Amino acid sequence: MRILIALVFVITGLAFAAPAASAQQSRLLLDYDCADFANQSQAQKWLLPGDPHRLDADRDAKACDSLPCPCSYSSAQKKPVPFVSTAKKPRKKAVKIFRERAVVVWVVDGDTVDVRIGKNKKRRVRIVGINTPEAYGPFPMCNSSSATANLRQLLPVGTRVRLVSDPTQAAKDRYKRLLRYVTRAYDGLDTGGAQVSAGHARTFVYGGVPYQRHNNYSVWEASARASNAGVWGCPFPFRA
Repeated sequence: MRILIALVFVITGLAFAAPAASAQQSRLLLDYDCADFANQSQAQKWLLPGDPHRLDADRDAKACDSLPCPCSYSSAQKKPVPFVSTAKKPRKKAVKIFRERAVVVWVVDGDTVDVRIGKNKKRRVRIVGINTPEAYGPFPMCNSSSATANLRQLLPVGTRVRLVSDPTQAAKDRYKRLLRYVTRAYDGLDTGGAQVSAGHARTFVYGGVPYQRHNNYSVWEASARASNAGVWGCPFPFRA
């Protein structure tokens, strides 16, 4: 009798289990995507183990959470919307380029000149991008006098010049000298470039930040060096 009762329970259990297994298998055989559902709640019912229908792309256990509600979760559980700032990004401050008209009153050495800006404003100018041998001190460097003489020939006292700062460089150095390209007004000659081209100056980059005319100056320097012009003919060429 006990055996008979046990068999009845087993047969009954199988009868109930078979429809459930069959329903699960039928859901696996169908292929759904998010476009097949009207809302998130409907899609959630088809989120099966392993996500065979690929309804949970971000794997947050919520099927098609881009669909409208009704949803299987409360609005408080929705994924936060990323914050997008509407504030305007600050503009980079434009670097001021200084331009002055001046008259040469004295050539100090191969890379430094004194000028008069306006009527009575006298300023000392250090030419941007070059360095010449030191002409002063107990032991003047090789070619220093030639570098100074050449710049004095290019810029006789009274020569009108145009001064232009370089936006990649400071407007003044630590000695308060103006840092400028010096160009002759009557023919546009770049005197710094002329010094490099003649071999009287080396290119000079301050602080590892190349100035705008560095590429041109480097080409002229290479040519002067190849011909042993100016400082390049010295036994021990100075370092810029």
